[in-house]
Order: sequence, then C-alpha cells, then structure tokens
Amino acid sequence: MKTLTHPLTSHQNLRAYRRSCSLSSDIFWITRRFSNEQGNPILAQLRRLGGLIPDHIIKAWSKRHEPRAYLKHLEYALKTVDELSHWIHVAGTCVQLSCDEHDILDGRVKEVRFLITRLFRENPTQRPFRIPTR
Repeated sequence: MKTLTHPLTSHQNLRAYRRSCSLSSDIFWITRRFSNEQGNPILAQLRRLGGLIPDHIIKAWSKRHEPRAYLKHLEYALKTVDELSHWIHVAGTCVQLSCDEHDILDGRVKEVRFLITRLFRENPTQRPFRIPTR
C-alpha cells in the first residue's frame, strides 16, 4: 500500500472520521427495520450514538491547536464508542440484530475505536499523518 505523507487539510481526510461516518450509515440502514413502537429506546440510542462519534471527531479536529481540548473531544469520542458497543450488544441480546449484523457492527466499532486511539498518539499539529492512497 502506497502512502503519502503530508499535513491534513480537513477532518474529512481523517480515516477515523470516514470510518465513523460509515459506521453511522451502517447503523441507520441496519436499524431501519426495527420497530419504532413507543420510541424504541434501542433504536434511538444506536442512532444517536452512531451520529455522535463523527461529531466528536470534528470537534477534536477544530480544536487540534489546543491540546487539552483536542484530547478531551477524542476522549468523548472513545466514551461514545464504548457506549455504542454496549447498545449493539443489548440489541443483539434482544434479538433485534441478527448474528451477522451484530458481528458486522461490532467489527466496525472496534475499527473506529482503534483509529480514534491512534489519533491520541498522532496529534495532527505535531507531525504529518500518513494517508493511504487507493
């Protein structure tokens, strides 16, 4: 895999952001068949948390020149990922997710958690990131 090393120009270049948006989209499409009776709390939590992860990454990016704020927003993103993981397991236990859907979402959550954890070490203001080219 070829990589380019250059400073990032937008939060949209962050792999963690792109993968978290993809996770959010996957959650929406998988949960669209859920019953929405009485404001299904599992559906509401999955969708809310799925949308918050990219939001926290955007906030971290906007505060990248303020190390404390940058790390705080990444920490919020990780906490949100952990909470989302919990609700995915709840949905799987309540048989609202098939085993395949559970495994897909669980794998994507683990990937997003890994990428956010990398952002803790690779502050974009301190050194260039390596962006894979495809």
